[in-house]
This record gives sequence, structure tokens and C-alpha cells, in this order.
Amino acid sequence: MPKLPVISGKELITALKKVGFVEVRQKGSHISLQKTGLSRDDLLELS
Repeated sequence: MPKLPVISGKELITALKKVGFVEVRQKGSHISLQKTGLSRDDLLELS
């Protein structure tokens, strides 16, 4: 099985924003993203 490519946090956030996620809040290096149309339970938190 091939290894997955290594990407930075900035690259991940940029890719998620391109597919419809929006930044809900940020505290320090922690960021919460939510996709429009999903409930609050479907919140993606990255640290």
C-alpha cells in the first residue's frame, strides 16, 4: 500500500476551505472549521 503524501497544516486548511469548509473560530494554533449545511455536531477541530 503506497504511503500518503505529507502535507502541512496550512495546506490542509487551504484544501478544506476549497471544498466548502469555513473557519468558525480560532484560538492560538487551534482552528475549528465547519462545512456549510452541516449541523454543529459535524464540526472539524484541528490543533
